[in-house]
Amino acid sequence: MTNDNDVKWVYHIITSNVERHIALIVHYVGLLSICLGSSSSSSFQTQIHDDRGRFFENMDMSKVDSNFALKVQDMFSTKSLFKKCVQVIALRDNFQYVTMKSNNEVMILQCVIENCKWSLHASCSIYGDRSIWVLTRFDSERTCSVDFPLTDHRQATFTVIKDLIKNKIFLAGSKLSTPKDIVHFICGEHGLSSVIEYKVDAGGRFLYFFMTLSASISGCQHCRLVISINETSLKNKYDGTLLSASTPDSNDHIFPLAFCVVDSENDSSWTWFCNQLKRIIGERNDVVIVSDRHRSICKAIKVVFSNILHCICLVHLL
Repeated sequence: MTNDNDVKWVYHIITSNVERHIALIVHYVGLLSICLGSSSSSSFQTQIHDDRGRFFENMDMSKVDSNFALKVQDMFSTKSLFKKCVQVIALRDNFQYVTMKSNNEVMILQCVIENCKWSLHASCSIYGDRSIWVLTRFDSERTCSVDFPLTDHRQATFTVIKDLIKNKIFLAGSKLSTPKDIVHFICGEHGLSSVIEYKVDAGGRFLYFFMTLSASISGCQHCRLVISINETSLKNKYDGTLLSASTPDSNDHIFPLAFCVVDSENDSSWTWFCNQLKRIIGERNDVVIVSDRHRSICKAIKVVFSNILHCICLVHLL
């Protein structure tokens, strides 16, 4: 059956008891042949389930998530589409591969780690008047370690990264009008929301430096609502003071929240530190800040965190 008339004819046979019809298959046309003969120009992923496997005309690489897995007999419209799909999977699963053989007829890939079993074979096949690439052999078992982060990745090419993010940028629309907006958007998408700020004086000389990691920002949401701020002197040729903020986690361990390098403990440095800290915890009145009795701390908290309870550490009261 290739059109609506065929469906209507079969329905008529089933519902009619007057005559007996015998269906004779003259020519079989698979879904793959229909798809290859179509003129669809969809930019989204086109996936057809044929009796021989899945056929991919186009793919949105951002949809190649943890639920997507390659299967033997998967078919791709071009070699470049197949290669790009495998590259994205390698990035997703934190491993690298090398190309053992690649030409117009076959492609053989193998994990870069020696003795790892991961490998695949794909070959070019002719269907009608065009060629497609078929995954003919695939060993998905990986015996290499994935516990260590990769400092670089041979599969992270410009083209692959572009295809991973272009649809997200397109869907965001006018919100991403500048390259800087795109950078902030991508960092937020991948949890790279670390906050790093610095301040210089009128002559361009260093004054303050503030840093908090994205893991600290997300992790503090699950800690107790008690923030301890403290300071310690830096012992080096430049001197200076290190300000810090931490909070106790559910196991009563110290969870680091933020660090700041300043010239000394004074009204200006503590106020600047508290303003940066406020970017992390936001406008809240259910947080308690604990510190020593330094006057500059008391002034800064009163100005920046006017609705937050400020307590003095018992150690500094005795």
